[in-house]
Order: sequence, then C-alpha cells, then structure tokens
Amino acid sequence: GGGVGDVDGLGITSDETERKVSSWLRKQGNLSGVLRNLEQVGLELEAMQSAADDDIELRKQVDDRLNNWSQFQRGVTESKDKLNELQRLVSQRLKEVRSLCSKLNRKFTDYAFPPNEESLGQGPCFQAWVRNLSWLRPEEVYQRRTCLLCDNEDGTFGSAKDIDIAEEINQGELGDCWFLSALSVLSTRPALMERVFHPEARRTCPYGVYALQFYKDGRVKPVIVDDLVPSSIASDGSVYKCTGLPRCPKFAKPAWRYDRDHHRCPQSWMMLIEKAYAKLHGSYSSIEGGLVHMALVDLTGGFGDIINLRRTFSPTANFDGTHWQKMVDAHRLGYLIGAGSPGVGGDDAGGGEIAGG
Repeated sequence: GGGVGDVDGLGITSDETERKVSSWLRKQGNLSGVLRNLEQVGLELEAMQSAADDDIELRKQVDDRLNNWSQFQRGVTESKDKLNELQRLVSQRLKEVRSLCSKLNRKFTDYAFPPNEESLGQGPCFQAWVRNLSWLRPEEVYQRRTCLLCDNEDGTFGSAKDIDIAEEINQGELGDCWFLSALSVLSTRPALMERVFHPEARRTCPYGVYALQFYKDGRVKPVIVDDLVPSSIASDGSVYKCTGLPRCPKFAKPAWRYDRDHHRCPQSWMMLIEKAYAKLHGSYSSIEGGLVHMALVDLTGGFGDIINLRRTFSPTANFDGTHWQKMVDAHRLGYLIGAGSPGVGGDDAGGGEIAGG
C-alpha cells in the first residue's frame, strides 16, 4: 500500500505465506523494513523447496511461488529506488524555491494553490469563510515565533515536554473532523508524524515553504505548500476565544491561547498538513466529510479497516465480545485506531465506526 512501484498483482498465491506478508506489510513503517522481512519469507520458501525434492508436483508449486516471490521482491526494491528518486526531486525543488526566496528577500507564495477564494472551494459554508477573510502566516496570527511539532528553540521536530501532542488540535470552521481525528491518532506516533513531512522540511522554514507527502492508490504523492492559512482579524479590537488574540486561523489550529500558553510557541504542523491535504484534493471544501480510516491510509500508506458498531450492521457482535477482541488484537499489534460518529441526520459519511489502519 505505501510503495511507489507497481508491486501489486504479481500473482502471490492466496495461502498462509501471503497472509504472513499482508500482516508484515501492515506493521512495517518503511520499505527497508519490508525488504528485511521479504528476505525472511524467501528463506522459508527455500526451505519448503528443499523439503519438496521428492514430490515433483509439490516442487513445481514451490518453484512457482519462489518465482512470484522474486518478482514481488524486485518490485518492492524498485519501489524503494523510485521513492528515493522522488525524494531527491522534491529536495531539489525545495532548494530552488528557498534560494529564489533568499535572493528576492521575500517569503514563498504558492500560486498553484493561491491564497484566495478559489482555494477555499464552494462549500456550503463558503459565505461564512470569506467573511472577514485574510491569509496569514502562523507568526502573523500569533505575533510570535511558531514551531512545527514542539517547543524546540530551532523549531524542529522533537518531544514536547509539557503538552500532549494528540490534544493539540482544534477544529475550525471546516468540516474535516474525520481528518483531524486521524491526525490526532497519528500524533501518538511521532516517527509516523515526522514522515508526513519531507526530510528537508522538518524544521520551521524562514521562507514559509514546506514539502509534505501523502499516499494515494498506493503511491507517494508529494505536495509543496506555503504557510499562508485562512484567518480572521477582529476589526473592533476584540480577541478571539480560541487564541486570546485579535487574530485566529479559520480552520485547523493549535490548542494554544495567549493567556495560558504564552510561555511556549504555537505549533503549526496541523495547519500545514491540513492545507497540503486540501491542495492534494483541489480545495479546502473538498475535504469536508470523510472517514477516519481513509485519512490514516492517506497519511501512512498502510491498510485500513472499519468496525461498524451500529446494531443494524452488527446485531450481536457488539455484545458477544467479537468487536472488542478485534480491537484488542489490533491494539496489541500496534495498529492505529480512531473512532467516528454518525453525521448530521445519521448519515454514515460522518462515521459511526471504529476505524484503523
């Protein structure tokens, strides 16, 4: 699910070996780990081949499996090479943009996803979004230095000392609670959160240019954005409850208030990830409404599953321990697990499930 090459559909037989592969792939955080496990499975197949010497038919079956397995392994290796090349191209683009910004002594503005109404999209709340709309950078909103994921002085990724990262997200006027819920789940795994950002975009950039990556249809999709986010400015000198300041982001924002948190810098990671995800789909309004497990798939490249807790879908499994055991097993195996609730009017698009990836 998280590769870049065409590693699907290579004819791996539907047997215990394939089930082992699927389990391993779900638990791997990178292609290097997948390759290490591929080597182990290859050794198991070779052992089967040796044991099948006296059975011509069985030997043929094992030889076919080894051939298919070799093709699969080559596909994963090629995927890793393509991913490295993609990372190199994104790095080159970042350097070019930053160099140009430095020469011009100005910050980056992404005109492929411009800071105007076009990028908002025509959602049902469009008129509310454009009311008192300004596009501001995080430091302009909060009138102080901001950082990506913690309160390090250099704005780099790291462990926050006095806050719970998973509790650091506040939803705004955009109906993307499903996506922000997935971000909250992902933030419990700092290594996975870090991988959403390109290796050379994991510190606060003075030019406001960032590269992120998502997964669509099993392929890595890099996205470069600026850090201008839709914001509101109070014209009467009042302050917004969410920030304790006269300025406030309209959509995703950190759970930071001036009166309570002025001793630490506001975090910007949720605003940048939301913006990049919106750009990937064409507009902010395009990411209104969705399911948690689908967002986890897009953020990690893993596999998603869903347990619907409504009695109409599972009249007995809620009470006989079936669903509970499935969730316990998923937690034990280290899966990411989130939850959703029905949308307005009981619409399933709003959730109503335990979802994971």
